[in-house]
Amino acid sequence: MVKSIRTDGLVGQIMLLSGETILASRIDTPGLFSKKTCIEQWSFGAGTLDSQFCDQGRTVSVALGASLATGRVVGFASQLHKSIEGQVDVASGRIDAWNVKTGSLIASSAEIPKLVSSVQVSSDGQWIMADQMLMQLITAH
Repeated sequence: MVKSIRTDGLVGQIMLLSGETILASRIDTPGLFSKKTCIEQWSFGAGTLDSQFCDQGRTVSVALGASLATGRVVGFASQLHKSIEGQVDVASGRIDAWNVKTGSLIASSAEIPKLVSSVQVSSDGQWIMADQMLMQLITAH
């Protein structure tokens, strides 16, 4: 049997979690009047959007990683800069980490001057590989 989820935009990377839960990053860039995109958590069985992982004022898209053992979701939160013709010329941003249960933002990296297209998280949730950059995740306790 084939199942699908109908979203309101283009989906990029997908991660299957336990049960029928899916994390999905977006690859569509928001228009002038659209809302900022976030990483989304979907219930595959019900076909519903359960929660979103957002960064206020930034678009969270393209890169997606998670450490399920530690309950962390990681993504790239960018600020798109467009030319007068509407072409994206800079996508600077930062790596953000959220608590998967509460949806709260728990850590952010320093500003990165380029688009990050790939994020991986160590199984203990302490290390993040963003393209060719290795970062240690430090959160306040």
